[in-house]
Parts: sequence; C-alpha cells; structure tokens
Amino acid sequence: MSIYLRLSHGRRSPRTQMDEMGTDGPLIGPLSWLHATYTSTIRVGLPNGDVGWIEIVGDCLRYGRTYYGDWTILGPSQLPADHAPEPFSATLAGTGPQKRRSRPAKRGKPSRSRGGRGTPTR
Repeated sequence: MSIYLRLSHGRRSPRTQMDEMGTDGPLIGPLSWLHATYTSTIRVGLPNGDVGWIEIVGDCLRYGRTYYGDWTILGPSQLPADHAPEPFSATLAGTGPQKRRSRPAKRGKPSRSRGGRGTPTR
C-alpha cells in the first residue's frame, strides 16, 4: 500500500508567528513508508527502493522554499480530488545534489604546469 504526505500551514520562515492558516503545500507521493527521527528528519521510502529525507527546522518541515507547520499522512482512499500528488523531490527537500558554482577563469600569466609555457603537453 502506498502512502502520501500532505503539507499545509506554510510560511517563508520557521520563525514567523502565524495568526491565520498558512499556504497549502504539495501532496507528495506515492511513498512506501515514512519514519521520523527525533523531530529533526523525516525519511521517506520511495517506490523504486531509494530513501529520501526531509529536514525539520524548529517545528516546521522544510520543502522547497516553504516551511510547513502541519503535515498529514494519507492512504490512497483519502486522496483529495482537487489536489494531485507529485513525486518526492530531493532537490525541493534540500537534500538533493547541490549545484556547484563554477569559478571564473584566472586571468594573467599562462599556467606553467602543462608544457612550461601554457601549452598543453602531448
């Protein structure tokens, strides 16, 4: 049986004091299982056997650029008709591959490490 994680009560910062209900978030799934560890991390089992994780910051779950104060685990029969599920994204969870910044090329003298005068060795 698959499960789904519905995020709600979103805000831009975990420190934001909420007087009203925040934004609705995504419905993530299908997932094979979910495991919370000391209110710091939620691990999720993906259908292909991989494991993803989502961080808990303060008392909010961070996904994308939004922090969610509420999350609900749903079974397939409980899926809302107006909210289509989306697959788990390690990039949105902030646990995926990080893009490296490329360094600008140095200007000035050519490198002497290859061929002595900046020319490649053969």
